[in-house]
Amino acid sequence: MRFQDICIGTDYGIRIRVSRQEPLVRVRVLEKVDRTKKLRVRHVSEPHTGMEEFIAQRQVMVAWKERRAFLRDEARLKGLQEASALYFDRVTADTVQLVLEASGEEPWVHGDGRISMERSVFERLAGRAGLGPDPAALDPDAFISREGECVLPLRAGEHLARAFAAAEPEAVTMYVAGMEQDYTTRGYAVGERWWHDELRKKRPIFALARQWAGFEQELARLNAEVQRLRNLLSVAEGDLRRAGDDRAAVRLRRAVNGG
Repeated sequence: MRFQDICIGTDYGIRIRVSRQEPLVRVRVLEKVDRTKKLRVRHVSEPHTGMEEFIAQRQVMVAWKERRAFLRDEARLKGLQEASALYFDRVTADTVQLVLEASGEEPWVHGDGRISMERSVFERLAGRAGLGPDPAALDPDAFISREGECVLPLRAGEHLARAFAAAEPEAVTMYVAGMEQDYTTRGYAVGERWWHDELRKKRPIFALARQWAGFEQELARLNAEVQRLRNLLSVAEGDLRRAGDDRAAVRLRRAVNGG
């Protein structure tokens, strides 16, 4: 909890050692020392009822009346982190971050693979991606915390990113192209060649983002359409020659070949 949010006379759950495995201990805040960010507290529960001591602000976990929701969120987060660890892949996680950034929103992919964002951000992203507003529909481990934060495991984040990329492919491909151009341009400056190394490292991420946006499928479709038109022009050229108009056939061939 933030120091400024802690109120004198209110009961809080603290941890003697700041670890998720530690139990919550009930104390009442008696004094705040602004200079050191220390708190003078009195223990309310056994085995140290009535004992007073100074503790660090970081030991204060939650208002005592909110402890059940706090512990429930911790348990959910632990399960979500375990699920993300089993699914974790660095390229996938970085691609999810890139695609969701391309939306203009600001979700965050953490180092353990979980994705967090404000509930309103998730609802907007889900709506643009053609998905429902309930994160649990993406994955049973996804949840909304007591503070209104939406937390997703990596597999749910990938589902959201893929759906968004399919719904708004231009936003994704333009964002990727802009990053590539920026890295390339920066790398040509004196002493900045390391930007080109960064670009090389990000190639797998850019390629995967384009794949999710359907870039490869669209390229294949366009190539197939070009080949279809070439075939039609070849047929037209043959028809012109059979009709005795060789000059028109030659002009058509030159036009097709860019001559």
